[in-house]
Amino acid sequence: MIMQKNKPLIVLLACLSIISGAATLFFIISYLNKIAIARHATFQQAIATTQQTDNQIDRFIKVLETTTKNLVAFIGDNPVDSKIIQQELLKKPLFITGSGCIIFNKANKQATGLYYVEKNGQQQLISLTDQSAFVIDPTPFFEAIKNNSDSYMGPLIDPFTGEKVIVYAHTITRNDTSVVLFSTQSLNHLHHVLNTLYMGKQGYWFIVDTHDQIIIHPRTPMTNHPTLQDLAKITDTPALTTLTKKANGTLTYTNEVTHQPSWLIYQKIISTGWLLCGVFEQMQAELPHDENRQYLILISSGLLLLFLLIMGIITLLFASVRTHQWMLTALASCACIATIGIVWYAAKRYPIFVNYDAAHTITPIENKVELYRFLDHVSKKKDIETESLDDKKLDYYLAYRYKVGRYIPTGTFIHYMHFVSPSQVQIVGYVWQRYFEGTHDGIMRGFVLPQATSDASITEVFHTKIGRQETIIWRVNATLNQNFSYIRYPFDTREITIQLWHADFGQNIVLVPDLDSYPLLTQTSLPGLSGNAYIPNWQFESSYFGYQSYLYNTLFGLYTYGPFGIYNLFNKSYTPELHFVVTTQRLLMDTLIDDLLPLFLIALLLFVVFITDIGHGYQVFAAYASIFFGIVVAQLHFRGKIPSNQLVYFENIYVIMYLALIITLLFTFLKLQSTDPNSPQLRRGKIAEILYWPILLSSIVLLTVFYLY
Repeated sequence: MIMQKNKPLIVLLACLSIISGAATLFFIISYLNKIAIARHATFQQAIATTQQTDNQIDRFIKVLETTTKNLVAFIGDNPVDSKIIQQELLKKPLFITGSGCIIFNKANKQATGLYYVEKNGQQQLISLTDQSAFVIDPTPFFEAIKNNSDSYMGPLIDPFTGEKVIVYAHTITRNDTSVVLFSTQSLNHLHHVLNTLYMGKQGYWFIVDTHDQIIIHPRTPMTNHPTLQDLAKITDTPALTTLTKKANGTLTYTNEVTHQPSWLIYQKIISTGWLLCGVFEQMQAELPHDENRQYLILISSGLLLLFLLIMGIITLLFASVRTHQWMLTALASCACIATIGIVWYAAKRYPIFVNYDAAHTITPIENKVELYRFLDHVSKKKDIETESLDDKKLDYYLAYRYKVGRYIPTGTFIHYMHFVSPSQVQIVGYVWQRYFEGTHDGIMRGFVLPQATSDASITEVFHTKIGRQETIIWRVNATLNQNFSYIRYPFDTREITIQLWHADFGQNIVLVPDLDSYPLLTQTSLPGLSGNAYIPNWQFESSYFGYQSYLYNTLFGLYTYGPFGIYNLFNKSYTPELHFVVTTQRLLMDTLIDDLLPLFLIALLLFVVFITDIGHGYQVFAAYASIFFGIVVAQLHFRGKIPSNQLVYFENIYVIMYLALIITLLFTFLKLQSTDPNSPQLRRGKIAEILYWPILLSSIVLLTVFYLY
């Protein structure tokens, strides 16, 4: 009879269950499919980038062979004339380190000759008879290149520059002499190629020689004799020890710099037999944060709805016993708690960026090519290029020296941060700038922090000039005004932006990030932040440089009056302004203890009072009054941490508790109106007791999805 009475409702719930299950399954399949596509595409792109990088490194090494063989063809069987050799050496390409000719006399083994080499940033012609030109004993270098004709050698220590170099040499043997023609390429040059063209958001690179020695790495300590065996121990990846036995391949490991799960993709450099290793963080293969979070919320909500519908059907079919009803209620409540936990995980793992945050509209600069493209866009008023790089464009970026416009390299290093108010952050650190004679003549030195309050302290601590380059370092202690949003507290993400202006307002000067000062530019490696920097109850997620343009409603007084009005006006609007951005996430432990625990205890106490109200009569309303004041006190404590003009996610749970208090109070009043255990008031009260936790938790689920989706 009861089943026949409930049959239409059961059919309706069954149909809704089928629809909910189908929709949830669709979202799961779609999500997994998108993850697989994104992961495959990113992985294939990483492999292609590694192959391209390998080809470019090989190209810059093979120039040594071409240059040396050109010298061999030029000399041929002709007598060695120092003046003619000198003229030919001066034709050396700028992007290789050196080119030289050594003459060995078989009688006395003494070497003479010339070496045209880049040393200390200058191209110098060095006579091999000038002993003062040697940095170290040249004998091992001379012997190595003499005994290895038509081959690549290295890395060797260049006796004139003291740098590690690759050498390609060819020996011409004559009756009484041996003429050795050679070309060198510094490992620093190759590092510059990697840094300029490929280092940044895609990952980083290191090179291993044929003896398993790491010879190029963004972290200098890794090139001080560590081997692949050492790296295998550091990362707990035994497979690293077998890399040099293969021409190419991939493996997964936790990289030694950012400690993130990564792909290591390696490719053998044909000319030298060395191994180029590209490290790509797997998080690059993830979907955008918003898409990941929304899919997880949709899937968890769909599963919860399906579960609740099934629980409803079971209740209508079988749960006539009150004990069974409480068991189903407990299961439904646990499902709601699990859903809340999944949504919280999604919001924590994939944070939300509020659209009106200042940092949201900043154009990130994550590698040198992005910077150079942006500067070309600014100076030439053309769209930013996005096409792949050919050899001509690569060479252009390698030689880029801020040639157009008045650009000033600027860097930051922050070692202390503290939130001093809901809308202010204190920073302590260093800012430096580099100026070049001839390029920056007549430009005032210094910078401005437009967000700073009146107590900002900027003190020059270092000032030096070496050759044409002038470097100034300032210590900064300032409190900066920020625009933080608390609306999703405690899952809010604060993006701290340090805006930098040049001190000379009257000239069209653009500050550029001094990217060469940072070994790594991946955001997760936190460039520009000290390893000891921290903010209590917050964790650093990323840091990067970027640009943003503003429309100012003032000319800042930068104009001149003439006979008929204003001329020589300078409008600062739309001039790209450099920002250093640090993204932080709130740690949840403080919130769970300070905010969530009181709410749970209040909800539990309210439930206990609700189910025991009959035995206490009208005196139970005193307990409700105590709970009400408890909610008020807890909310006032919570409001002390949040700006008063924002109603945030967590505070709405207090609103739900007020509503729960009112509803339970009404049901208690109705139950107290009748002492008959079979009265409708008591039956409704019993149903309300069973549904207390599912309805309360479902309300929090809806609130959570609304705010965190």
